[in-house]
Amino acid sequence: MPHSSLDFNIGWFAGKMSLDLLNYTSIDNAFVYTKSLGTGNASQMARISIENKFWLAFRGTVELKMYPWFPVESNSVASQVIKEIELPHLTSEMEIPFEVSNPKLWTPETPNLYKVQVLLKDRDGNIVDDFVSTTGIRTVDQAGGSFRLNGEVSMLNGAQIMGYRSPIEDMIKESRCAPDYWVAKEILQIKKMNGNLLRLHVHNWEFPARGVNDPRYAEYADQLGMMLLWCPTSWIRTGRGWGDVDFENFPKYMKQVINHPSIVMWEAANHTQSFKENPVSESNIYCEQVHNTLYPVDPSRIISYNSFIQHFHYGNDEGTVDQQGNPIQPSWAWTALNITRGNQDSPTGYGREWNDLRNYPGEYRTSFLNSKDRAYFNFEHQESMAQPNWNLVKGKPWYRMHSYEWDYDIGSIGRRLSLDEWKESQAWQAFSAWEAMKKMRFLDYDGFSWCCLHGGANSVTYKKPLIDFTGAAKLAWFANQMVFQKTVAGSHDVDVVYGPEDKIKPVVLNWNKEQTANVTVKILDIDRKEVSKKEYKNVLLKAGRTVNELESFMPENLKEGFYFVVYESEQKEIMQSEIKEISNKSNNRYWPRQK
Repeated sequence: MPHSSLDFNIGWFAGKMSLDLLNYTSIDNAFVYTKSLGTGNASQMARISIENKFWLAFRGTVELKMYPWFPVESNSVASQVIKEIELPHLTSEMEIPFEVSNPKLWTPETPNLYKVQVLLKDRDGNIVDDFVSTTGIRTVDQAGGSFRLNGEVSMLNGAQIMGYRSPIEDMIKESRCAPDYWVAKEILQIKKMNGNLLRLHVHNWEFPARGVNDPRYAEYADQLGMMLLWCPTSWIRTGRGWGDVDFENFPKYMKQVINHPSIVMWEAANHTQSFKENPVSESNIYCEQVHNTLYPVDPSRIISYNSFIQHFHYGNDEGTVDQQGNPIQPSWAWTALNITRGNQDSPTGYGREWNDLRNYPGEYRTSFLNSKDRAYFNFEHQESMAQPNWNLVKGKPWYRMHSYEWDYDIGSIGRRLSLDEWKESQAWQAFSAWEAMKKMRFLDYDGFSWCCLHGGANSVTYKKPLIDFTGAAKLAWFANQMVFQKTVAGSHDVDVVYGPEDKIKPVVLNWNKEQTANVTVKILDIDRKEVSKKEYKNVLLKAGRTVNELESFMPENLKEGFYFVVYESEQKEIMQSEIKEISNKSNNRYWPRQK
């Protein structure tokens, strides 16, 4: 496979094994999820599967209890329900609804967890079997066309991993079975970047390129506060989506990790490229297979058919035309409940010219971005390369070596940057990422996953990652850290040259509660001396994901030359009683989200 080395000694995570000695009747699995959140309560659903191998029916009770478990463990029961049962000689699945009062919700900022205990008792009250798991109380949906967490508009912002970790001598052996510290390290690297998403995009062979189902990622993410886009072992990186996805075992992999609240999305495939070579009916068949395999197992999470839906025939969110505008007949599964949208959008990547960003997003993506029913994610983005600091890797086998990505410079910059221009290379990647991601936030994208978090792929010659193989962050890591702030100011266009009649157009992006901001725009000369300044006081920022355009201005007495334009924003939460007064005085124009 091109992304890996020629070492075929790929390890496999074989932990979490146990031997359970069971009675004739036992609990096979218990899945607890949140159906809805009310005022002061959470409506929960428990799906409990019980296997009875005895020739007589089993009569007794199922008792379920929930306890606060993290960050503080408690013996106080948060909820309890008892159900009398009579089970025939077979496997039975039952649904038990129950309520939790005053729930402590799971979010990346407040990763509250509960312990779930399920007891199976015979009719004399003796415990026959038990099942213990941990979970969180939270909902995910895309009502109104935006990704929502616990009913509030949210985003999924972060990066993906490929599984190639240092040191190089252990990279392949540990690709599918990372040491514990690496599992925690990757999550923390994203959190420090202001991210809240890890896409588990681990693969190490080509056909079919399988994912992993390592439960440690979910366990750590539950407690550290990281949302996960889960690509289990049935997932494929590329290939034939309808033939290579392991549909038979997909539910088994799901059930191994199904109670973890950090997992917010199931992904069936990455960029399967064979659909356009075949009739649209094949895309329809694939979508139905994925939906009918995943949704019955878990109705509580959103589902991605493919992280690059442009490989399908569908040319709009409704699926009624192909990408050339011809009418087609979509399957019901294309617009089914919980199905989300996303592509691998890189308007400044792969050697594209800057004008592509100016003209972005085009008619095709606009249809998905304006959907009132489904979110739209950038599942793998900004495929621009940046050389590492070569001084950190002198003597290494990959010192001053390039991969296939070097020619991207020719399209974007006009020539290949030399190996001595590694600083310029990192500056280009970071700058182009900031401008592209900033514009995509204008367009109301629901989140980003950079490809990829750290180096190692292509025998350490993959230059796109945010962190190099030595662990040094490139400038693009800091650009992501900046754009992932919940409130951030910048220019409302992507132009990099101002003419004599051009004005500076400040804008504040807010993904937060309603608040006010004091915004300052400074113009610094090449020596970083301030030559002009514009201040905006008490700018009202509406709640949700909003774009707040400020009054444009033209700096005076500037000579031709190079300048820094610095945007500073200081936010303050406001009381409800202050909103009307501030609205009357505010000099900003509020733009509601596109949807």
